[in-house]
Amino acid sequence: MNAAMCNALRRSRFLRELRATLPKATGWQLTFLPAADTGDGIPLTFTRSCYCSLMNWSKECHDGCEKVAAANLCHSNQNMKARSWQCQAGLWHVAVPVLVGDRQVGTLVGGQVLRKRPTRQGFLRLTKRLAAWRLGSRLKRIRSAYMHTHAVSSSEFEGMVQVLNLFAKQLAVEAERGLIAGKSGEPPWLTQVRQWVESDGHNLVTLSQAAKHAHMSPSYFSTMFKKTTGTGFIEYVARIRVEKAKTLLRDPFARVSEVAFAAGFGSIPRFNSAFRKLAGMSPTEYRASIRG
Repeated sequence: MNAAMCNALRRSRFLRELRATLPKATGWQLTFLPAADTGDGIPLTFTRSCYCSLMNWSKECHDGCEKVAAANLCHSNQNMKARSWQCQAGLWHVAVPVLVGDRQVGTLVGGQVLRKRPTRQGFLRLTKRLAAWRLGSRLKRIRSAYMHTHAVSSSEFEGMVQVLNLFAKQLAVEAERGLIAGKSGEPPWLTQVRQWVESDGHNLVTLSQAAKHAHMSPSYFSTMFKKTTGTGFIEYVARIRVEKAKTLLRDPFARVSEVAFAAGFGSIPRFNSAFRKLAGMSPTEYRASIRG
C-alpha cells in the first residue's frame, strides 16, 4: 500500500511544483522521503542548499548529519508528529509525516535554514570544526555560502512548520486521488474494472464480479490487482466509497446514515469503521473539520 501511495505522489503535479517553488519563495529546501527511506541506518537523500552541499564534502560531517537526521526521522515516524532538529553544520530542519488515515506513506523534510542571522563571528566559531573535518581548503567558498544562507526568526520557523503540516495533508489527499485514478499505460482489464466500480459503486460490488469483468478467476484477479495497484481490491473499493462520502458530507442537510448508503456502504458500522480507518477520523468529525 505504501509503495502504491508513494508512486501516486511521485506522479503528483502538486509535489513537483511545491519542490520547485518553495526554495525560491521561502529559502527552504524541501525533500519528500517515502516511508521506507526514513528508517534508522538507511542512507538519506536530501535536496541540499549550497552551504549544506559544501559541508557534506567532509565524510565526518556527512555521516554525523545523516545519523542525527535518521534519529529524528525515526522519532517523528514513531510519534507521527512534526520534529525539528539542528544538524552538525548548524542548520535547522523539520520532518513532517504524510499520513493517509492511520498510515504513514512518507515524510516531508524541509529547512536547511539558520535560526540566527549569519555573521562573521558566527562563522569564526565554526572554523575549528571545519579544520577537524578537513575542510580548510574550501574555507572561502564555505564562508560565502554560509553568509548567504537563509535565516529565520523563531516565529517564522514555527509558522513554516505549520505550513509544511498543511502541505503534508494536501499530499495525503493527492496520494489517495492518484491511487484511485490510476495511471496511463495500465492494463486494459484494470481500466475496465476501475470504470465499472466507479459507475456501479453504490451497489454491491464483489471481488467475484470484478474478476468476471476482467475475465479472470477470482484468486488470480485478486493477486494481479494487488500486484498492479499495491492495494487489495476490497480496500480499493472502500477508498472510492469513502472519497464519495467525503463529497456527500459537504451537504450540511444530509444525514450521516443517508451518506453511508448513498456512498455504497451496506451498514452504518461498516461505514464508520472504513471511514475512520481511511480518513483518520469519524464521518461526524470530518464534517466538523470542513465546516471549520
